[in-house]
Amino acid sequence: MLADCHRRPLTDHFITHTVHTHIHNYTSELGDHLPPGHGTIPLTAVLNRLHTTDYNGWLTLELDYNKALQSGKPRDVARDALTFVHKAWISAVETEIEYR
Repeated sequence: MLADCHRRPLTDHFITHTVHTHIHNYTSELGDHLPPGHGTIPLTAVLNRLHTTDYNGWLTLELDYNKALQSGKPRDVARDALTFVHKAWISAVETEIEYR
Protein backbone atom coordinates (compact mmCIF):
# COMPACT_ATOMS: atom_id res chain seq x y z
CA MET A 1 0.00 0.00 0.00
CA LEU A 2 2.80 2.44 0.79
CA ALA A 3 4.47 1.72 -2.55
CA ASP A 4 1.17 2.34 -4.30
CA CYS A 5 0.91 5.67 -2.49
CA HIS A 6 4.22 6.74 -4.05
CA ARG A 7 3.05 6.02 -7.61
CA ARG A 8 -0.12 8.13 -7.42
CA PRO A 9 -0.86 11.61 -6.11
CA LEU A 10 -1.43 11.48 -2.37
CA THR A 11 -5.04 12.56 -2.75
CA ASP A 12 -5.72 9.57 -4.99
CA HIS A 13 -4.56 7.28 -2.21
CA PHE A 14 -6.69 8.82 0.53
CA ILE A 15 -9.79 9.89 -1.37
CA THR A 16 -11.09 6.34 -1.69
CA HIS A 17 -10.95 6.03 2.11
CA THR A 18 -12.77 9.31 2.83
CA VAL A 19 -16.15 8.90 4.51
CA HIS A 20 -16.94 12.52 5.33
CA THR A 21 -15.66 15.89 4.16
CA HIS A 22 -15.71 19.14 6.10
CA ILE A 23 -16.67 22.08 3.90
CA HIS A 24 -15.50 25.56 4.83
CA ASN A 25 -13.51 28.36 3.26
CA TYR A 26 -10.24 30.14 3.96
CA THR A 27 -8.47 33.46 3.46
CA SER A 28 -4.96 34.36 4.55
CA GLU A 29 -6.40 37.33 6.46
CA LEU A 30 -9.21 35.57 8.34
CA GLY A 31 -7.99 31.98 8.45
CA ASP A 32 -10.23 28.98 8.01
CA HIS A 33 -13.76 27.84 8.86
CA LEU A 34 -15.34 30.68 6.88
CA PRO A 35 -18.68 30.13 5.13
CA PRO A 36 -18.36 28.68 1.63
CA GLY A 37 -18.20 31.52 -0.86
CA HIS A 38 -16.31 33.80 1.54
CA GLY A 39 -12.76 32.74 0.79
CA THR A 40 -10.26 31.45 -1.71
CA ILE A 41 -10.87 27.68 -1.85
CA PRO A 42 -12.04 26.60 -5.34
CA LEU A 43 -15.01 24.64 -4.05
CA THR A 44 -16.29 23.57 -7.47
CA ALA A 45 -12.91 21.98 -8.25
CA VAL A 46 -12.83 20.24 -4.86
CA LEU A 47 -16.34 18.89 -5.28
CA ASN A 48 -15.57 17.84 -8.85
CA ARG A 49 -12.64 15.81 -7.51
CA LEU A 50 -14.96 14.09 -5.03
CA HIS A 51 -17.55 13.49 -7.75
CA THR A 52 -15.07 11.94 -10.18
CA THR A 53 -14.12 9.38 -7.52
CA ASP A 54 -17.77 8.40 -6.93
CA TYR A 55 -17.66 9.86 -3.43
CA ASN A 56 -20.91 9.18 -1.58
CA GLY A 57 -19.96 10.25 1.93
CA TRP A 58 -21.14 13.16 4.01
CA LEU A 59 -20.48 16.82 3.33
CA THR A 60 -20.44 18.77 6.59
CA LEU A 61 -20.40 22.55 6.95
CA GLU A 62 -17.67 23.40 9.43
CA LEU A 63 -17.94 27.07 10.35
CA ASP A 64 -16.35 29.19 13.04
CA TYR A 65 -19.28 30.68 14.96
CA ASN A 66 -17.80 34.15 15.44
CA LYS A 67 -16.47 34.39 11.88
CA ALA A 68 -19.78 33.15 10.47
CA LEU A 69 -21.70 35.76 12.45
CA GLN A 70 -19.72 38.45 10.64
CA SER A 71 -21.60 37.36 7.51
CA GLY A 72 -25.06 37.62 9.04
CA LYS A 73 -27.58 35.82 11.22
CA PRO A 74 -26.92 32.08 11.74
CA ARG A 75 -29.99 30.98 9.73
CA ASP A 76 -29.04 33.27 6.83
CA VAL A 77 -25.39 32.20 6.88
CA ALA A 78 -26.37 28.51 6.91
CA ARG A 79 -28.91 28.99 4.10
CA ASP A 80 -26.43 30.94 1.96
CA ALA A 81 -23.63 28.44 2.63
CA LEU A 82 -25.83 25.48 1.71
CA THR A 83 -27.05 27.26 -1.43
CA PHE A 84 -23.44 27.98 -2.42
CA VAL A 85 -22.40 24.35 -1.83
CA HIS A 86 -25.43 23.06 -3.75
CA LYS A 87 -24.66 25.29 -6.75
CA ALA A 88 -20.97 24.33 -6.60
CA TRP A 89 -21.90 20.62 -6.53
CA ILE A 90 -24.16 20.97 -9.58
CA SER A 91 -21.42 22.88 -11.39
CA ALA A 92 -18.86 20.26 -10.33
CA VAL A 93 -20.95 17.43 -11.71
CA GLU A 94 -21.49 19.24 -15.00
CA THR A 95 -17.87 20.39 -15.40
CA GLU A 96 -14.81 18.45 -16.43
CA ILE A 97 -11.77 19.81 -14.59
CA GLU A 98 -8.28 18.63 -15.43
CA TYR A 99 -6.05 17.76 -12.47
CA ARG A 100 -2.29 17.82 -12.65
